[in-house]
Amino acid sequence: MIGIQPNGAAKTIINSQVPPLLFEVPQNVTLQAATTLIGGGDAALHAVQKSRINKNDIVLVTGASGGVGTYLVQLLKLAGATVIALASSNNLAFVRMLGADYVLNYQTDLRQQLGNVPQPNKVIDMVGQQDLLTVISQQYETLAILSLSTQAFRPMKINQHFEFSNGSVGINGYQQLLAMLANHQLCAHIQAEYNFADIKKAHFDSKNGHSQGRILLKF
Repeated sequence: MIGIQPNGAAKTIINSQVPPLLFEVPQNVTLQAATTLIGGGDAALHAVQKSRINKNDIVLVTGASGGVGTYLVQLLKLAGATVIALASSNNLAFVRMLGADYVLNYQTDLRQQLGNVPQPNKVIDMVGQQDLLTVISQQYETLAILSLSTQAFRPMKINQHFEFSNGSVGINGYQQLLAMLANHQLCAHIQAEYNFADIKKAHFDSKNGHSQGRILLKF
């Protein structure tokens, strides 16, 4: 079983006046893999639903190698979209392995690289860097930008739209994600596991390294 508590984190005991969301983990899904859905797969599924992704979309993804991005690339491909993913030089092969159609190195000349790939009609941002969004916005005339990381960004062109979203996928969403893990439509990517006593090191590594999936704490 996994449980989802809307408020608080790193608790061993929860005195909840409202029953928390509890889900049975399929036998062929590890507890670690199921845990990556919380704050990872759920956010990615929300982004796909919010953006109303279909097979005709060309989607540019920032933060493609992180805990949300690894799921987002997979879900976008399952929806039939073409995926352009941004990654660091160390993660290009990793993001390509996730299924991205085009992988661009944001550490080099991004404007030139954007000119060599199909024009996206949608952007899903999980980084929240204003400078990066500005470069992307300047490149195109028409664009729908959804960010899960920054609440404010002013698009550069009149035919562009920006929206921030941080919603829930609900009970059905979690059940759908667990089923997709069970039938191998999705793969959970775990960068590392740390004992809870090493939480400072885990936090440091998450902020100062280039992610490849989720970092988990164990008790």
